[in-house]
Amino acid sequence: MDKRKRRLFKAFLILLCFTVIVFFPSQWVHLSTMHRILDPADAPEADCILVLGCGLQPDGSPSPMLRERIETGVELYQAGRSRVLLMSGSTRPGHDEIAAMTGTAEALGVPASALLGDGEGHNTYLSLQNLAESSPDCTVLIVTHRYHLYRSIYIARSMGLTAYGIPCDTVRYTGQFNRDVREILARDKDFLQCFLRHFRVR
Repeated sequence: MDKRKRRLFKAFLILLCFTVIVFFPSQWVHLSTMHRILDPADAPEADCILVLGCGLQPDGSPSPMLRERIETGVELYQAGRSRVLLMSGSTRPGHDEIAAMTGTAEALGVPASALLGDGEGHNTYLSLQNLAESSPDCTVLIVTHRYHLYRSIYIARSMGLTAYGIPCDTVRYTGQFNRDVREILARDKDFLQCFLRHFRVR
C-alpha cells in the first residue's frame, strides 16, 4: 500500500471511529426507549406526572413549547393518570420557570395541592436525578417533546425509575433541525453520565 492509500485508509478509520463514538450512544438511547413512548390515551397510572421545563417568554410567561408540555401534563392529571403534577425547571432571579408552570396549570384547573415544583431541575439529567433521590422506585410519566423523550426515559430508567414518555407535539417549531442535531450530542453526554453513575453507586 503506497503512502497516499495509507493516508486515505487512516482517514477512513478515524471517520469510522468518530461516527461510532458519536452516533452509537445516541442510537442506543433511541432504540432502547422508543417502545416506552405512549399516546396520552394509553398512559398508565403513575406516582407522578413530570413536566420538564422549556424556557420562558420575555414577559415571564411559558414559551409556546413549554405551554404545550404544561397542557399535556394537565390533560393527564385531569384524566386521572396521577394525583401529583411535578414541574421541573430552572429558578433564578428574573427566570422562574416553576412559578410560570404552576401558575399556568392552576389557571387550567389543577388545584395547588396537586402541584409540586423542582426549581433545581436546571437540565434533564438533574430533573430526573432529583426525582429519583426524592422518590426512589416511583413510576413516572415524563411529559416533553418527542425528540427529548428518548433521553429523558433513558436517564430515568438508569436511575431505577419506571418511566414512560408522553409526547406533547402539536406543531413543528422553527429551529427543530438544530434541536435534533444538539440532541444527538446531549444523548451522548447523558449516556456517558449514566454509565459512569452506574459505577459510582455500586
